[in-house]
Amino acid sequence: MTDERGNDIDEADEARRLQENKQIDRGRDYKDPIKQYVRRRGWVPAARSRLEKTDPRKEHLKYFTLCGKLAIDVLWFYASESLLFKDGKGYPEVVFCEHFPDEYEKINRRLGRTSGIIASFEDLILNKDSEESKYFYSEAPFDVYNLDFTGGCFPEIEPPFSRTLDSIVTLINDLGQQENPSSFDIFFTFRAQRSEENRDAVRELRRNLNSNREAHPRFKELIEERFGEELEGLVDNYHDLLLLTLPKYLGRIGCEAGFRVECTHRFYYPRPSNHDPRYHIISFGLSFDWIEENRVRNRDLLQPVPSREILTSAYLEMMESLLVSDIPNVDSIRFSREGYRNEIESLLAACEE
Repeated sequence: MTDERGNDIDEADEARRLQENKQIDRGRDYKDPIKQYVRRRGWVPAARSRLEKTDPRKEHLKYFTLCGKLAIDVLWFYASESLLFKDGKGYPEVVFCEHFPDEYEKINRRLGRTSGIIASFEDLILNKDSEESKYFYSEAPFDVYNLDFTGGCFPEIEPPFSRTLDSIVTLINDLGQQENPSSFDIFFTFRAQRSEENRDAVRELRRNLNSNREAHPRFKELIEERFGEELEGLVDNYHDLLLLTLPKYLGRIGCEAGFRVECTHRFYYPRPSNHDPRYHIISFGLSFDWIEENRVRNRDLLQPVPSREILTSAYLEMMESLLVSDIPNVDSIRFSREGYRNEIESLLAACEE
């Protein structure tokens, strides 16, 4: 690998540099009022709804997160929303993972005696023989998985369906194959920058959308109304494509695993960057509720036996909802940015005391 002057570049160093650049953007984004709006209007209602659906004796969520060094989501859910439990030493029902040891230490210092794993989320899910993965699955299931990624879904250097997407699909399937599956929510945050994405993946997303259009007259009408007959509305609105096709795809995976899936929220907002061209952040949540009718009736079977009628109906309901509901651009919403900024600063200041 060489730079524009023909000098050799160490691929590991380059990967770290790119990751650090994205972490700089991410750190700035984490304190941004727009990000706080997504937390308050997207994450909090979904998390509270999940808690209300669980055992009525439970007072707090069991929570897994990719929180970043500021750990604002953990602090916010605990201090302002009372959704997490803190025992004076840390958060015993919270688990986080972080790939870089130095970043891990920063999170660990902030959260105290909270369970952390030094690993990437992808390795945690896909490398089942590792001690880190075994520990994660010993702690699972969680009520909420907050997967706030710094990168995109389909990196250009990886095959169309990236390790990130593979790991998410694997996690959903694993949770559906447990002896007594439980319900859960996943919050997703991705960077939507088409110039960085694998072109084959983008073509596959459009092909999938086309197949849905041809298979269902109702969806044909809705898709063409939104994007035009040639789907030209998706050429310039890559974030819109992802916010339709990703929840739809992961919702189908969830339905096939035995869950009724609903999309709890979808947002996007543009981001300036010191390192890259302008891009968008997309955020959406999916609620996975286990369907009791899927309980195994044959003791010799290890897999749940899905009721096709129930699952198909749930999937089609979710897909129609995705097509008819608006996706807010948080950047264009009028709200007190100064008030939201002060909330974050107050939260972080209290943590330092």
